[in-house]
Amino acid sequence: MPIDANASVIIGRGFGPKAGPIASLRSITMILNCACDLHLWIAQNLSRDNLTVEVLAEQVQMSPRNFARVYQLKTRRTPAKAVEALRLEAARRLLEDSERNINQIARQCGFGDEERMRFTFQRNLGISPRDYRNRFSR
Repeated sequence: MPIDANASVIIGRGFGPKAGPIASLRSITMILNCACDLHLWIAQNLSRDNLTVEVLAEQVQMSPRNFARVYQLKTRRTPAKAVEALRLEAARRLLEDSERNINQIARQCGFGDEERMRFTFQRNLGISPRDYRNRFSR
């Protein structure tokens, strides 16, 4: 018997008030198939200041609400946290391998300014971008 891609499935903890979310097989398959392409697109567009759920959902041709729900279900992080993680990784590489100043790196990676990048580094790595560069640059 073929599987209907539009069929809804229960994913999560079962039935009742604490039941898991309902998602279509098409939505789940789309996220699984597009996650690598989406992450590549995000990495290529990090300097954009509008990497919102709406923009990301458009890339995978889903509604923003459904995209955010299914993305978090499959990746265990919100789209905003995923974008932040990709920005952080790109900034780390540039701090290690380039001579660009920190403000240029912050803009190139989509943080907007050095202050936002420093806050993100402190929250995620417990170190400032300047200290990170001093410690890990090649």
